[in-house]
Amino acid sequence: MAAIQRRPGSRTVLTASFLPTTDINWPSATAKPVFLHSSFRTSSTWLWERFRRLPETTAYYEIFHEMLADLEISHLMGNNYASWDSRHPAHAPYLIEFLNLIEGERGVKGFTSDMALKSFLPIGGFDGDITIEEKTYVDFLIRHSRENHKIPVLSCTRSLGRTSALSRQYPGCHILIHRQLFDQWASYTSLSLKGDNYYFNVMNLVIDNSCDQFLSNISTCFPTTHVNIQDNNLFYRFIFFHLYLY
Repeated sequence: MAAIQRRPGSRTVLTASFLPTTDINWPSATAKPVFLHSSFRTSSTWLWERFRRLPETTAYYEIFHEMLADLEISHLMGNNYASWDSRHPAHAPYLIEFLNLIEGERGVKGFTSDMALKSFLPIGGFDGDITIEEKTYVDFLIRHSRENHKIPVLSCTRSLGRTSALSRQYPGCHILIHRQLFDQWASYTSLSLKGDNYYFNVMNLVIDNSCDQFLSNISTCFPTTHVNIQDNNLFYRFIFFHLYLY
């Protein structure tokens, strides 16, 4: 697995030499998928958007995001870089690649809300396997991309716990994106100061509802009842959670 690290004080992401360019002639019907694994606020959107620019790819954004379970066309079109304090460059709506995958009035075909956080870490831990439902869903995304003669690129900030399981199930190009933890913490807290505690809330949900022994120990040793960036326990949770996953 390749690792891409964001340098402190810079918006530059180091890219590995094997990243695809328009000069590479991959047979789209058989091309192995590209997975982008990361946590939040690591410049993963920046890298995903670079893949998205390539005409030979279908670059899916946040394939395990909980909103996909109830995604509607109106929400899809309104969910973009300008709809929140994203600090992302201008580009098309994040989830536009899912437009033709919405089944009925809402919800991406094959996706269930349990895939977002309940399956964050497989049963059996890092050595466990993704569920049959997850495999069926990811297979569908890959197949849809290949049927359109594209290379499937699948990104998600909720895949760190199942990176090993996905890499075993889908041999190909798996890229881990990470950032210096203090810079990542600073990004979390800057949003929290503006009233956006989403990333802390997701982290706490995973920690407090996991059957994994290490995450359970984090929950027990560093209890929190609400997000307070002055709370040392919140900082310890953030550090140990990411060190464990990395």
